[in-house]
Amino acid sequence: AGFTSVMYIQNGGLECTSVELWFQSFEDCLGPRICDILTLAPGESHQFDASACMPSGWAGSAWIRSSQPLAVAVDTIGNDVLMTYSGVPAELNYVWNGDALYTSGSAVAYGPLVYSEYQGWDTAVVVQNLSRVTAAKVKVYFLDRSGDVILTLVDWVCPGGAQTFFL
Repeated sequence: AGFTSVMYIQNGGLECTSVELWFQSFEDCLGPRICDILTLAPGESHQFDASACMPSGWAGSAWIRSSQPLAVAVDTIGNDVLMTYSGVPAELNYVWNGDALYTSGSAVAYGPLVYSEYQGWDTAVVVQNLSRVTAAKVKVYFLDRSGDVILTLVDWVCPGGAQTFFL
């Protein structure tokens, strides 16, 4: 729809790190695509334009893997719009036996404001499944100002994938 996304990735760790950039199309459960593997020194940053890897008109989700903590921001640009998002890492917990555990993300999330065809606006809720192995059944509720349910949508989200829900 005339938008492009540029990622800014910075190594926040004390050691050099390898960074993998993965992309997966919406509603595509067949597998993600690795677009770039790079190495960053401590404090070093890298700019990556998603259009360098994905075809025009592509839409989907992305995730980044590394061995050091990263700071990530994404600018989505187009149609007189600039939107900036910051990446949130999966939490890594070590347990007594040495196996690493990751949090699975939140089971409930709230969005503050949704426009329904208001002066040409439309709102999409994009849900990303943080599990790499299990599909997630998602239920999205759209509520009015008083908290009454306007619409309920239910669908499956592929492992590592994302699904878009429109009001």
